[in-house]
Amino acid sequence: YGDHLINIAHEQGVEPVDLTYVRGEPLPWFRGAPGNAVLAFMGNALVRKLFDKFHEGPEDADAWRTCRARLKSVRQAGYCVSRGELQPDVVGFGVPVIPVDEPIGSISLVCSRARAELLDADGIGELLVARARELAAQIAEHRAG
Repeated sequence: YGDHLINIAHEQGVEPVDLTYVRGEPLPWFRGAPGNAVLAFMGNALVRKLFDKFHEGPEDADAWRTCRARLKSVRQAGYCVSRGELQPDVVGFGVPVIPVDEPIGSISLVCSRARAELLDADGIGELLVARARELAAQIAEHRAG
């Protein structure tokens, strides 16, 4: 929605996690798995525009280089894992949804840090990538009519 990433749906899982960013709430671009997963698959010029507008922290060349390096790593993996970036003791996994050429949002899964330590992060990331691709295909098919 414009320059904002909005949480449009939320399903509670088996583990009760009290989240700050619930349905209808904007998510930060440069903190947390959902925003970083989307940014990693956007063009550099748009990422820079969003960085200049929304990045929290030092405004220097090192911050931009660090940001780009992180997004490159997320893009290579296909998903993002964040630990405590949006809320303490909460781990998030985020994957972009890309129906055609550019991301329109993300799918994310969150859990407590304690639960995350028991999970296979790569397995969760790969599962979310597969689900995001299925969703993207459905969206592209719907748009094609």
